Amino acid sequence: MNSPTSDAPLRFSIPKPALQLLRTLEAAGHETFLVGGCVRDLLRGQAPKDYDIATRALPEQVRACFSRVIPTGIQHGTVMVLLGGMSFEVTTYRSEGGYVDGRRPSVVHFHATIEEDLSRRDFTINAMAYNPLKERWVDPWGGREDLERGYVRCVGDALQRFSEDGLRAIRAIRFATTLDFELDMSTQEAIPQRLDIFAKVAIERTREEFLKLLSSPHAQRGLDLLLTTGLLRVFFPEAMRADFARATRPPNLLPRLALLLAGVSKPQAALQRLKFSNKILNTVLHLMKLQPLPPLEASDTRLRRWLSRAKLEHWEDALSTGEALERREQSLDKRMRALLAQNPTLSMDKLALRGDDIGLILGIPPGPKIGKATRFLFEKVLENPGLNSTEALSQLLRNWNK
Repeated sequence: MNSPTSDAPLRFSIPKPALQLLRTLEAAGHETFLVGGCVRDLLRGQAPKDYDIATRALPEQVRACFSRVIPTGIQHGTVMVLLGGMSFEVTTYRSEGGYVDGRRPSVVHFHATIEEDLSRRDFTINAMAYNPLKERWVDPWGGREDLERGYVRCVGDALQRFSEDGLRAIRAIRFATTLDFELDMSTQEAIPQRLDIFAKVAIERTREEFLKLLSSPHAQRGLDLLLTTGLLRVFFPEAMRADFARATRPPNLLPRLALLLAGVSKPQAALQRLKFSNKILNTVLHLMKLQPLPPLEASDTRLRRWLSRAKLEHWEDALSTGEALERREQSLDKRMRALLAQNPTLSMDKLALRGDDIGLILGIPPGPKIGKATRFLFEKVLENPGLNSTEALSQLLRNWNK
């Protein structure tokens, strides 16, 4: 067992329900630790999103200790404990048999030691355990040292780790990207040798890891690693020829995704194959359809037309997409914001006259002419927002009808 360095902080701000859970299991005679990502985050001075627990107790022993327990993965030794308004994934120490599908072990053995349990994990920085009640650390693979020097390294033999679980390959690159760490060379070199295992992973799991990577400030480096290791070719070949520097210029995720697909003949097919939600798919395609941007010298009317097409919730992403695509050094952002500050009418449903009003003024029933008249009025208001009043539009409408 390795211990943290002598100057390392041993006390962290850990939620009371987590400490209560540890105390309850320890009081029942079950050795218990915080494990995985929460330990990594605590050492980095960050608040963990969740707290995973490893214990010597069997699932039925854990269930006997708490009133609210959900058997989420009991065949693999995992239950969910609800305590103090929080949920905790509690897993029995385990060792594993061979992996047959590139994702899950064929058999799980309980009553392993904490060291054996940690040895089955993916990366050293995720293979540390900590008991804050006893201030006891277990770090058999040097995760603390790798964390301090900024390295993502497989536990033990990298080829074996990637043979067991294909998702680990993209997770290695995702961690290196989001943490801004170096990818250990032996770990990186093992990835291309296990692409066949990676290809077995459900596309939904791969997509979620990819989105975390693409959302990172260091996404360009992550994309480069996906390309050089061959992973990108397996799950997203359409992005292989993209300009990664350009694609990661916008700060937001969806413009980055749109830019990765710039020049692709069938972007919708690529997004559907990756099983993106309809909302993401439609938004990305919308951002692409709004290109090219109006020129820098465009009139206010032309900018209002573009803003009307872009819609208020998407114009900023559409603008950053276009500016990256065209490599613009000057931005239309200030002009767009100045126009929006005037609260212009950017959709037909905001006109002072509605369809029924137009029908009454023209003396006609509902039909195509009302739609044509509405479009005429909307175009006039885009040219001159001050015309959007009942009186002004009524006069325009009468003149148009003549």
